Amino acid sequence: MKSKFLEKNRNFAIPYVWATRNTSASLGGELIFGGMNESLVKKETLNPIPLSKKAHWQFRMDGISTLTGDNWCKNGCEAIADTGTSLIIGPKSDVFGILNKIGAKIKKGQSVGMVDCSRISKLPPIIFKINARSYTLEPSDYIVTVSIMRILYKMKSGAEKVCFVGFSASSIKDAHWILGDVFLGKFYTVFNFGNGTVSFGQLK
Repeated sequence: MKSKFLEKNRNFAIPYVWATRNTSASLGGELIFGGMNESLVKKETLNPIPLSKKAHWQFRMDGISTLTGDNWCKNGCEAIADTGTSLIIGPKSDVFGILNKIGAKIKKGQSVGMVDCSRISKLPPIIFKINARSYTLEPSDYIVTVSIMRILYKMKSGAEKVCFVGFSASSIKDAHWILGDVFLGKFYTVFNFGNGTVSFGQLK
């Protein structure tokens, strides 16, 4: 009976209810086969995005921008929704453009940037335009705050809070964008095998 249901409802939904990055929460998320949890998503906001390649949940992205008019992924680009990737990965020139825009410090040889944790509220929103809709990441969404031991950086003992920008530059030429947990954590995600779409909706 279950197998027949899944044959008729070939989709699975992944809501990342830990979007607040609360690592101490008892519930980190939810995986549903053959349906979705309508108590978690504003169903009317789900936007089915046609896949350009089903094998990788790949789709066309219209662009990435800020409210001040900066643009990346100009003229559109390919993107992949990947639950197995932590950060948002993109072409080096675009990612470094975003990092420079928000004033991130990039150490030589590294693909990610760091910001002063006290500046998070002053950073700009990053807007992803997909299938004629806008998906906005606020600074609190795309900044990853971690505590590390100062000793690792040859400092005094104790804990040090470090804020990373959740974007990483790919070393592959003409790389596609990979929307990992930093992006997916903001939305309710539905992967639909049946009609070949991926949808992002607002969490309640």
